[in-house]
Amino acid sequence: MLFAQNAMAHGYVQSPPSRNYKCWASYPGKDKNNCGADAIQWEPQSLEAASGNTPFPVDGPRDKELASANGTRGHALDEQTSERWTKTDVTPGPLNFTWHFTAGHPARYFHYFITKKGWNPNAPLTRDQFESQPFCVKEYGTGSAAKNEVSQGTDTMTCTIPSDHSGYNVIYAEWKVDNTANSFWNAIDVNIKNGDPGPGPAPITWNTVGTIYGTGDLAPGDQVSTRVFNATDTMPSLSTSITIKNDTEGNRRQWPMLLAEQINKVRGASYQAGQNQDGVIKPVPGNNTIFARKGSEVRNVEIDIKKHQTPQPEQEMHVTANSEYAIQNNVAVVEPYVTLRKKAVVSATLYSNDGTRPSVGTNSVTVDGAAKIPVTVSNARAGNYTLVVTSDGVDQQSSAIKLTGGDSGGQGNWDPRKSYQGGEKVQWKGNTYTARWWSQGHEPGLAAYTCKTGTPNCYGKEWDGPVIGAQ
Repeated sequence: MLFAQNAMAHGYVQSPPSRNYKCWASYPGKDKNNCGADAIQWEPQSLEAASGNTPFPVDGPRDKELASANGTRGHALDEQTSERWTKTDVTPGPLNFTWHFTAGHPARYFHYFITKKGWNPNAPLTRDQFESQPFCVKEYGTGSAAKNEVSQGTDTMTCTIPSDHSGYNVIYAEWKVDNTANSFWNAIDVNIKNGDPGPGPAPITWNTVGTIYGTGDLAPGDQVSTRVFNATDTMPSLSTSITIKNDTEGNRRQWPMLLAEQINKVRGASYQAGQNQDGVIKPVPGNNTIFARKGSEVRNVEIDIKKHQTPQPEQEMHVTANSEYAIQNNVAVVEPYVTLRKKAVVSATLYSNDGTRPSVGTNSVTVDGAAKIPVTVSNARAGNYTLVVTSDGVDQQSSAIKLTGGDSGGQGNWDPRKSYQGGEKVQWKGNTYTARWWSQGHEPGLAAYTCKTGTPNCYGKEWDGPVIGAQ
């Protein structure tokens, strides 16, 4: 291992590029501006945190905040999935690490750690995911041994990438300065191209366990939290919450994404929220689906919203609902039982989890004490739903509901919000129509969209069946 001088500066790993360098506003690569509004985009050289009395992995930054050095310049650097960061291709053997320095500090040592074989790239970075010993060490010593000052600029040292590692790994670089109690910490994402990369991480299978619905705007001080259930009981230790700080965060398309980001940050190993993009769960504006890994204890996740206001215990709402309701004659009636300590208008709305019919039934009732709130679902289809109950816009509770029996997608009344595939049949205004190919929002029976049964050469028509009016 080679290194020219032993008095260094504020700085960052420039090659292979560290996460903080890639987030810099002047970074020449495609990851530029990929870290939101975090201050790291202006100060990639400032990931400084206490070294501790015992070298990493015993001391050093907190678990889940390793890449950001305890959130020194924001937490964007702590986001961790197999697809989040651009990786630098390297091979086992010698590799030069180049640091760029911006302010004078003497160096005591440099340590480089690498993730263990079989580590989980879709869980937050923790010290137990790294090898217990650095694969590369450069020691200078303290006092006079570390005080040869050098000009600002860059310096390079050579390390050896372990030959028993392959595929995606994270290298964690520590530069211990001698004239303070701190170190500088950089995370570097690499793809080790070995002769036999092995099977790599097993694909993740996700099960849907809930949905974050942006049912309305929230105000500063409002709190949104998750309630997590296994097969028999709640799991309080897995609850996650956020508190709305301003009107922007309270926007109905923004706060569901913020909650999803918080879930993925602190509970990512148990459950995540967002859109499933080829096995990677990414938070998005608007509604976010909640997923648990296949085999996880997590069976259901519900969302609670508490409005920030002067405490009014008499307004407390309790909602009880069955987990399943039967469909009879294409109709289902979901009846949550609501109790209040103060008279209020209670609204209950049932949402479809499959996204084809977001809101399938709603009802509002003035409740003085306790009452059932029947929500009627016409043309009901078997499947998973979310029941959202609110009282005077102050309290909200959501519950997972399953509709059983009936028809899960066969011949029912035409729904303008649903998309139909060729061959599907619907009932409309007393007639039966068959979709010729994909159709959505075009009413069967209208001459513009319907081919009278038996008529040849109906180019461009979407339905077969009786035509209302002249063909």
